[in-house]
Amino acid sequence: FATALALLPDDAWTEQYELTLAVHSETAEAKHVAGHHADTFELLDAAMERARSVLDTVELLRLRVAILNDIGDIPTLVRYGLRALALLGIDVPVDPEALRTSADRAVTSVQERLAGLSVEDVANAPVIDDPTTLAAAKLIASLLPPASVTPDLFALLTSHGVSLALDNGKTGALAYAFALHGAVVAQRLGDDAACHWCMDVALHL
Repeated sequence: FATALALLPDDAWTEQYELTLAVHSETAEAKHVAGHHADTFELLDAAMERARSVLDTVELLRLRVAILNDIGDIPTLVRYGLRALALLGIDVPVDPEALRTSADRAVTSVQERLAGLSVEDVANAPVIDDPTTLAAAKLIASLLPPASVTPDLFALLTSHGVSLALDNGKTGALAYAFALHGAVVAQRLGDDAACHWCMDVALHL
């Protein structure tokens, strides 16, 4: 990857945008694996400055989230993850009290929407093909493991993931959200039946 990066011409971002973006992203991942984190973030910063679309920016932020998760920098990871979600129209409060209120409302709202649905109703939904929705699903899936240390954030993210599926259809990343939402409803609502139902849906997505 370093060779590919070195061979890019001076006008690469203008004349070969997709290739240049891919080379920067993949070289950043390779640098991370090699332990060269300063180089990793320098490459991601350079790509962010040249990103032409919201979806490209979100994907670069998602990659940064994954790398920050690997090195254990959860506070920075959350900051970048929330920035990416905001670009996709998903606003998450930073204030702890506001976050708790939003999480409680989201969990309750999702439970109301799930009432009366069968596993098949969700499992037989069309596969999501909208790029923005797919980006949101992937980003939420990337954020859920580190978010587990912050229960209100975790609950809000699983609720957003389940809502995405109910609104738009199914994709593998949202199966993960359903499975983890089962744990949320068991813990916050004491609803073991809903927990098992969510797990069942996850297995069928």
